Formats: sequence, C-alpha cells, structure tokens
Amino acid sequence: TFRPRNLSKLNQLQLDCTHLQELRLSEAVAIPWATQLIQANPGLRLLHWVRSYSRAMLTSPSDLKALFPLHQLRSLQLVSWKLNAVSLYRVLDNNADSLEDLDFGYSTTLLDEPRMNDEWSGLTESSLARMTRKEVAIATQWIQERPLLLSKLKNLGIHLSWSESSDAICHLVRACPSLESLSIGNITNELASKLAKNLQEFCPKLRSIHDKSLVSGDLLQESHDPVIHVIDACTPGTLSHIELIHQRFSTRLTKALLRHQDGLETLEIEFLHERPAGVLRNVCKVLDGCRDRLKKFSLIDSAARCEEKMA
Repeated sequence: TFRPRNLSKLNQLQLDCTHLQELRLSEAVAIPWATQLIQANPGLRLLHWVRSYSRAMLTSPSDLKALFPLHQLRSLQLVSWKLNAVSLYRVLDNNADSLEDLDFGYSTTLLDEPRMNDEWSGLTESSLARMTRKEVAIATQWIQERPLLLSKLKNLGIHLSWSESSDAICHLVRACPSLESLSIGNITNELASKLAKNLQEFCPKLRSIHDKSLVSGDLLQESHDPVIHVIDACTPGTLSHIELIHQRFSTRLTKALLRHQDGLETLEIEFLHERPAGVLRNVCKVLDGCRDRLKKFSLIDSAARCEEKMA
C-alpha cells in the first residue's frame, strides 16, 4: 500500500517487487511509476487505485492502459478516474475469468465518447462514425466483438459522477449473471429505471442492495426515489440485505420493502429528517411485516443522528 505525502520522494523509489498480489495506490502516485510497478507484477489479484478528486478533470483517459498487463484480478476499485469505454472493456475482459469485486468510486466518470452498445459487444454506430480509421482499428482490436461476460463478479459498486453516458454502466450489469451485491449512489430516477430493468432480466442472484447517496437537493424532492426502482426490480423475497443512506422513509419505500418481507434479514436506513409520526408509522409496518425473518434493524435520523437498533 502506497500512501505517500511527498510525491517526488515516492517516484524516486526503486522497487524490485515482482510477486505482489495486492496493490493499493493513492492519489500521489504518478502514472509512469505506477505503470512500471504494475508491469512488474502481472499476478496482482487486487488493485485499488484512488486518484485525486481535485485533479480528476486532469486525469487522462489513456491512463487506464496501465492496467492492460493484468489478467488475474479478483478485486478492482477505481476512484476519481475518467474512463474510456474501449479501454475499460479491455481491462474487464482481460480479467473476466477471475474478477469478483468491481467498484467505480466517487467522482469517477465515463466519457461521452466512444460509447459502448447496450450489449457491451462493440461501439455504437454513432461513435464509430465520429472516429478516425486508426481509432476504429484500435477499438476493433481491443473489443472481441462478443458480449462482455463477467461470470464470477459478485459485488459491484457504481458511485459515479452520473451523466448521459452513464447509461453504459447501467447496461454493464447485463454481463454479471452472478451478481449478489450492488452498491449505488446519487443515481438519477431515469438511470435507476434503466439499471433496474437490466437487473431484473440479467441478475437473478442479487440479494444485497446498498444505496450510499450523498445529500443533495434532488434527495429532498418527493419524486426522487431511484433506489425504489432497484428494489422493485428484484424478485419478491430474494433480497436479504438492504442498506439505505439519506433516504426518505416514504410510503412508497415501505411498500417496496414489504415486497421482500419473506427474505429480508438485515435492514439499515439512515433517513432524511421528516415528520416523525409518518416515519414511525412506516417503520412499524415494515417491522410487523418482516418480523419472521428480520435479524438486524438499524434506523438513523440523518439530522438528529439518533439511532435505534433492534435485533
């Protein structure tokens, strides 16, 4: 793990490591130095790389090429990156036979172009039309012209800086038939609807949902309830763990939770400050409906920071 305070001193280090299995890099690490270290350790099983939030806009999409030598990753986390879809496809496809955990951390963005098709088997026609012959040749070489398949992926985190191009990430779950746990944050209603549709069709094993949204103006609007789309997409009774942060404990959320009363074992909610009577009424409905299976319940008022725990 490298978390140096002095960038110049770090990049002067001469490391002869060739058998590393886990590598965690901080925002202070320069791309050339990190690339050399990764190339010297192609057997890495875990790579967590955090880029500087303040410098996220300076990150080059080509930086992802540093990961091309890796083919045995089980866990990959990228925070504050700008991602090129073609390069991302190659990284994921290179590790398709081993990858179990994938996390796109906060402030990570997916570039508008080039854009993958819904099946993640190639670029969209509009993207190809905008590319040069050389760019098309490279993309064709890197993309296998078959749908991406991450058959072993169980845990997926998508905490992006959401944009119009983010629908490609919503379609990425089509490649994850073994997905068991999904963590999302600050997704829009529209994108959540697309994500939910794909989860319903392609991720039958999903049993754990974590919504770790940061407080924003959208969250205060009654019409903003994207996580409910995701919860409703799961087959009734299949979800066993739900964790929601900065969520309104609305009547609609209550109904969505009760659809999973036959399977829900853990429920943790940090709710936005609302009318206490309404919250308590909905809490009682959920506890009554889930009493046969629920083992852990945590309720936190985001404003008052009062916590009740029941087991």
